[in-house]
Amino acid sequence: MEARIAPEVPWVLRIQRARRVLSTWRRHFHVRRPPPLALAVLYWVPIRRWFGCWGATAADLTRTTAGDAAVVNPTYSATLAITIGAGPEHIWPWLVQLGYQRGGLYSDDWLNRLFGYLDRPSAESILPQFQQLAVGDEIPIGRAGGFPVTAIEPYRALVLSGTGDGFAWVWQFGLHPVACCMKRHSMLGVTDVSRAHAPTISEPGWIGAKWRRASLACGVLSSLLYVISIDVIAALRYPDYHGYTSQMVSELMAVGAPTRTLLVWLFVPYNLLVFAFAAGVSASAEGKRATRLAATALVAYGVVSTAGLLLTPMDLRGTVDSSRDTLHIAATFVMSIFIVAFIAFGAFAHGTRFRLYSFWTIATVVVFGALVGYLAGPMPGPTPWLGLMERVNIYATMLWISVFAVSLLRDAALSPGINDEDSRWPR
Repeated sequence: MEARIAPEVPWVLRIQRARRVLSTWRRHFHVRRPPPLALAVLYWVPIRRWFGCWGATAADLTRTTAGDAAVVNPTYSATLAITIGAGPEHIWPWLVQLGYQRGGLYSDDWLNRLFGYLDRPSAESILPQFQQLAVGDEIPIGRAGGFPVTAIEPYRALVLSGTGDGFAWVWQFGLHPVACCMKRHSMLGVTDVSRAHAPTISEPGWIGAKWRRASLACGVLSSLLYVISIDVIAALRYPDYHGYTSQMVSELMAVGAPTRTLLVWLFVPYNLLVFAFAAGVSASAEGKRATRLAATALVAYGVVSTAGLLLTPMDLRGTVDSSRDTLHIAATFVMSIFIVAFIAFGAFAHGTRFRLYSFWTIATVVVFGALVGYLAGPMPGPTPWLGLMERVNIYATMLWISVFAVSLLRDAALSPGINDEDSRWPR
């Protein structure tokens, strides 16, 4: 006997509707199914594990801490660490004033305020009225409630833990002295280790400076992904269609091209990395208007890049009277404007040498962009040097983004921290 499920069952109808939506999306954007589980594996294996031990050494990962007994055999555990060039007596006051309508979370305030965890910017000085914290107190996080304090070792450990909805959790901070060197001055530093355990699969809500650095690292990752996608993966997968010297990169994503589906599924993550990098650039602005404008131009570039990929791809070379090609050329021109804009604004984030390098990159983008437009004239006929000239343009842009990201990461790593003369939290 064959068993059948009645089509009017609600969950069956939802599945059928989802399948129709996905099928319509694939037809509209001219893509097929993604590589099986590729995106899930990409996140679950390298990226999630990377975030789960950001900045932590082997000693940090194996160290026994005050709150470890709160959750036995956790399903999820993360240990995050950062080295600060200051002693415990300078860092501890900032920890005990954590919380909503207190000192804040010393993270990305715009994000915390967006989700309601804060109602004001984090404090930039020590607040005497919040320096008394004891076991049993509650650190408020947002309007809904707070995190109970379950253990305190002054100048060494702060443990927040609790239970609710059938699960237990713990979030703890530890200060551990280490020998370090900051800005050429040898001193005794402290590693601030934040460890979280939970028996459910969830990510830590706040990772502070680590989130900012991870966002900046996305600048390097996005550039690598772009170059590897167009000239390594596509070339190896479709060698008969790919051409380094005579073929435009846009032709790899043209409607009907054998490489389109592959590159759409690679370039969607690329654009997400661009947006993440823009957020990191914005968080690194520290009052610099030019850096904030560079982040805005990066977002605009990501939006136009995504639209061009999904909504305005070109047709295959030789297609007669193609309206898609006209829209694609317009989108590419707008995208080029935003590329020049974020390089121009980003040039003022650093000193003279970086500024000169940025202006050289702009000149390269403009000159080779114009050359590409000239060499594309004979299309749909042969274009022997078109692909090479366009790759000079693209590689110069991707190299600048990587250098910009590394320079901002270096600035974050060399933050002077807290000292006796300045009690501000290193932002």
